[in-house]
Amino acid sequence: MLILPFVMIFYAQPELLSEWVSFVHDPEQESGFNYLHFGAATGVLFSLIVQIGEQVDYLRFLPDKTEENRVSWWTAMISAGPGWILIGGLKILAGSFLAVLAVRAGVSYVDAVEPIHMYIEAYQYVSDDPWIVLTAATVFVIISQVKINVTNAYAGSLAWSNFYSRVTHYHPGRVVWLVFNILISLLLMLLGIFETLQFVLTVYSNVAIAWIGAIFADLVVLKPMKISPSFIEFKRAHLYNINPVGCGAMLIASTISVTAFSGVFGEVAQAYSAIISLVTAFTAAIAIGMATKGKYYIAREDTFADRVRGQETIGCGVCDYNYEPQDMAYCPYYEGPICSLCCSLDAHCHDICKHPFIEHHEGLPIVGDRSFRRRIPPDLTQRLAKFLGVFLALAVVTAAVFLLAYRMIDLDQMIEQTDNARLLFRIYSATLVLICIGAWWIVLAHESRELAERELVTSLEILNETRNELMQSEQLATIGQVTATVSHELRNPLGTISSSASVLSRYLENSDPEVREELDRMQRNIRRCVHIIEDLLDFSRYREMVVSPVLMDELIRSLLEEQRLPAAVSLKTALNSEATVLVDNEKFRQVFVNVIQNANQAMMQSDDPDSAYGELAVATRVVKNRFELSVSDQGAGIPLDAREKIFKPLFSTKAFGIGLGMPLVKRIVEQHNGGVDIASEWGKGTTVTIWLPLAER
Repeated sequence: MLILPFVMIFYAQPELLSEWVSFVHDPEQESGFNYLHFGAATGVLFSLIVQIGEQVDYLRFLPDKTEENRVSWWTAMISAGPGWILIGGLKILAGSFLAVLAVRAGVSYVDAVEPIHMYIEAYQYVSDDPWIVLTAATVFVIISQVKINVTNAYAGSLAWSNFYSRVTHYHPGRVVWLVFNILISLLLMLLGIFETLQFVLTVYSNVAIAWIGAIFADLVVLKPMKISPSFIEFKRAHLYNINPVGCGAMLIASTISVTAFSGVFGEVAQAYSAIISLVTAFTAAIAIGMATKGKYYIAREDTFADRVRGQETIGCGVCDYNYEPQDMAYCPYYEGPICSLCCSLDAHCHDICKHPFIEHHEGLPIVGDRSFRRRIPPDLTQRLAKFLGVFLALAVVTAAVFLLAYRMIDLDQMIEQTDNARLLFRIYSATLVLICIGAWWIVLAHESRELAERELVTSLEILNETRNELMQSEQLATIGQVTATVSHELRNPLGTISSSASVLSRYLENSDPEVREELDRMQRNIRRCVHIIEDLLDFSRYREMVVSPVLMDELIRSLLEEQRLPAAVSLKTALNSEATVLVDNEKFRQVFVNVIQNANQAMMQSDDPDSAYGELAVATRVVKNRFELSVSDQGAGIPLDAREKIFKPLFSTKAFGIGLGMPLVKRIVEQHNGGVDIASEWGKGTTVTIWLPLAER
């Protein structure tokens, strides 16, 4: 139904092709190339480029690229993405041809651009029966419009959903936005938006092509220059709210191009405003990217992806649904994996994942006159920025509505155009006052909601911490009671057994290897039992810290000399921090010994401690005014489900031990106002990083 009319037209009257090429809208105008009309047409066409975004959305259904499907994968990607321009260009040319055909048949210029009039004239070359012509044209236009409306409704609901879920942290469902998008389209149709379609598309193209220009600059210039990351990150957990490269370039280009389109810079700039927008956005994005050195692309590195590599799906800790690892991030607020949608909708965390080591303080920094500062409300700068943002957004939307209304006014012959413009401008100026009040009310209401949420979240956090402290106190009390009994009841028998085993070892020194092996195994298990009792005692007793300035590299070097490493374990050190930290030597020794023992046990090939094999790396450094000690092993790694429980008392992944080593490490380090991070990859090893604040000089 699409191609048949063109075949019949070119078969019956092939000369129509030359008439179409030489068509001139105004017969009195000289034929030939008109650069002003070309620029204006470019602006309309640029508005259609954004539809590539709809096509690209379908590309997420492509399978992963492999060596076997590399050619077909690239073919599908290019065809369905940028290749849409070829299909879109052919459709535009075909539409203009049918419009010229309709004008040639006597249809007015206003009606000639309507699809039904185009295809009524086209189908007359297919059949001489008016009923068949009208039916075929109607069916084809209805099918085409249904396809267009369904696609646009899908894309529009997706855009509304993404925008509002990110701004309001609320997602009522795609169906709500689908209905909302359809209602807006019906409203615009009733207002007669299609009568000013060229004007609307041209203004829209200035903004849309600015977006394309910024993206193009990022892909072809900033990424090869390594200013922007080589990958495309889309998860809120790893992005800044605003990246000045894209947002700044788009804002600058849109402002300049819309100003040019209004005629301020002359008729040439008005005709080529879309091209001005493209060039400005491209240049501005590169300039801003180089000026900021790309530091606003990624808010925090994605270490979670390495930890879950190889897993097909991961459960979200908020909604409990399973998603692919690419759609997941680690949330320190919920202390677990979170999906992209839950991350976008969450309004409680306030992006703490992007500022893990920054303490947030209410109020402004004290600079200058303190008495004057105390009179300024807290977060005044942020509040004014929000107000200006909301005010400008509402003002621009209202201005667009008034401008559209002005373009659709049927001017009376007795009223001059300037009177209408002056009237609308006065009404708009009066509306700005209401917009100002509304914007301020929105900001204050938003702040009130945020304040209530923060107070609620703070209360819940305090309650949760109190509950955890109570549970921990109960556990410590239980462990203390058990320890008192165990240490009294077991130490004496274990001492007797150990002495007897030592006597037997001396008397049976020349006995069979099997006997010697059993005696060695007996002594190893005796030492393990003693070690468990010592762990229980260390964990249950509380001793005040006695801190003093310590050169950490020297302390760690001396502690390493005390450790007996298996023969097959090679030690690699990089103690280069030269840091001084306030620590309790004895408590830090407990921390270090526990971590080293865990690393050795992770590399054990059997039940024998001397069976450990691999490289043990110990390194120190200073990062962001804090001391970091990292201990890496080449053991089996820690399973993902065990990483969240590794600091819980009495939890252990080993066949021996009772799971108090790492909880003791965490408790002692936190007493020093520090922290413990664990990075592990299954089958490759584990790195334990301990960080402590530097001593003030």
